Order: sequence, then C-alpha cells, then structure tokens
Amino acid sequence: MYAPLLEVTILSSFDAKAARQAKAACSGVDGLQRAYIGQEIEDPSQGYCALQWESLRARDAFLRSPAYEAHARHLTVQRGPFLVTLSEDDRTACDAIFSAPIQKFGFLQASTHLGRVKVRELLALMRSGRQERQTKKEIIGELDAAVVDNADCRVIMDGWESVEQHHAYVGRAENKSFLADVISVLEWASSKHAKEVSA
Repeated sequence: MYAPLLEVTILSSFDAKAARQAKAACSGVDGLQRAYIGQEIEDPSQGYCALQWESLRARDAFLRSPAYEAHARHLTVQRGPFLVTLSEDDRTACDAIFSAPIQKFGFLQASTHLGRVKVRELLALMRSGRQERQTKKEIIGELDAAVVDNADCRVIMDGWESVEQHHAYVGRAENKSFLADVISVLEWASSKHAKEVSA
C-alpha cells in the first residue's frame, strides 16, 4: 500500500520532556513526513501523537526498527493508534491544521444503524459548510476520515486560532443541538484541544 497515512494516538501520563524525546527519536526516519506531539488543553495529563507517513510500508519498517522502540518508550498509549488514509486534499488540510496555534482532535465511534446515520448527517453538514468556514477564516484546515481497519470510527481534526474561537463556533445554537443529538447515539465520542510541545 503506497497511499499516505496519518497515525493518531491518544496519550496518557503526558510529560512534555518525554514527548520531546519521543519526537526526537523518530527524527529522520525514512518515509515519516510529519511528527507532532501535543499536550491536551482540557486535561494536561493527556496528549496526542500524530505521525504522517508516505506509505504503510514506511510505517511498517519503522515499527520493526530500533527508532520505534526509542520513540515508544517515552509515550504511554491510552487509545489507538488510529490510522487513516490521506487524499491530496487531506494532506493539504493536515498542513493547515498542524500549522495552526491549536489543534482539535475528534473521534466518533458508531455501533448502531442510528449512530451511523447520524454520523453521515454530521459529516454531510460539515462538508457542506467547509468552504464558507475557510473563507470566513473561522477554521484553519479540516480533516475527516474513516479509520483504516474500522469504518465505523472517524477521526475528525481541525485547526483553530484559539480554544475560545472553537467554543464560540460550536456554541452556536444550531451547532450545539445538532452535535448533542449525534453524540447521544454514539458508542464513543471525544473532542479535545491540544497545543504542540515546543522543541
């Protein structure tokens, strides 16, 4: 498989020094296009690791290498990794998202027919307003993609100038009620903000 991939992992017991060491350990790895580690704003004991790969083959080679052992020993995985395939538009979106001051990491897991229907409705609504949000500079890049080995799980990411800006957007009456309706029928939903750990 040669399609580019994004691998997102939710971290616990987050430590900024260890995060920097984990990021340094994978520096220069063949096929790794981006390494991001961010600390969650809502709960600083949690974080997110995002590794962007040129292909599944490159990721598999990394998992068998000493660099992976050095990287992994500094991180405590809470959930994941979640692997998603990236289109050309997705890669452009990732560039914008990871250049933003704040990243929002969202996950939706549906396990019922109703949950799947509601997720499809949410994604259709998101996609229909994407161009308008970007024109108004309400958002800095948006990505939504199904997890490679679990089509019922979606990774939804976007970039923001601030947490407050995102809260103001989500807090609009029409958004708030619709999101609550979707989340109520899902097996799992998470939406948190993070800021990249500086070098």
